[in-house]
Amino acid sequence: MDKIKKRWAGYFVGLLVVLAAAAWWLLRPPGLPAGFASSNGRIEATEVDIASKIAGRIDTILVKEGQFVHQGEVLARMDTRVLNEQRLEAGRANQGGGKRGPGRQSLARSATK
Repeated sequence: MDKIKKRWAGYFVGLLVVLAAAAWWLLRPPGLPAGFASSNGRIEATEVDIASKIAGRIDTILVKEGQFVHQGEVLARMDTRVLNEQRLEAGRANQGGGKRGPGRQSLARSATK
């Protein structure tokens, strides 16, 4: 009788091993799609700081993060409204640039008062 119990216990353990292997096979995560590979390694990014000669606000960014760019390519456009206003004010100030101070007549008037 003990031999029969041991035999059935062996069959039961074997069946559990087969069921566990089948469950692992069916429930494992899918592999990578065709054309993809997986590996370990180190990647170093090339980062470049950019700067403008003048301060201002950026109006439009013309590239996306991570996009490859070439030397001389326009990356962003600045908001030039404030700069244009300053340029116009400077132009107006330069138009009246012939006067250096109060004229002789206004000095004479202030001296006689």
